[in-house]
Amino acid sequence: MMISYWPEGVEREETLSAFRKAYATKGFQVCADERFEDGYEKIAVYIDGLGKPQHAARQLIGEVWSSKLGEEYDIIHPFIHEWGIIGYHLRTAYFDFQTRKIERTAMVWVGKMHG
Repeated sequence: MMISYWPEGVEREETLSAFRKAYATKGFQVCADERFEDGYEKIAVYIDGLGKPQHAARQLIGEVWSSKLGEEYDIIHPFIHEWGIIGYHLRTAYFDFQTRKIERTAMVWVGKMHG
């Protein structure tokens, strides 16, 4: 059973505008790029050629990112400019980067990992 979350008051649609509003409810705002900034948490929203969000990745620290693949699989990876290499059909992807200030300078990530 998959449980999903969508914030109240935000249109439940697969558009960049709706995703930006949804992330804003969690304190995120648009930023310029994927470069690591100490004290900030970043996400990258992968967008197809039609402007529809397809995937999101979260920056852990430095150039290390995390993505959810399916209901159980979490992967750790460098920033990936072409998701086609791992099964997503986004050979030409556009990115929308979001950031929010966090209280700690080092993030510890704990999750279910599969090899």
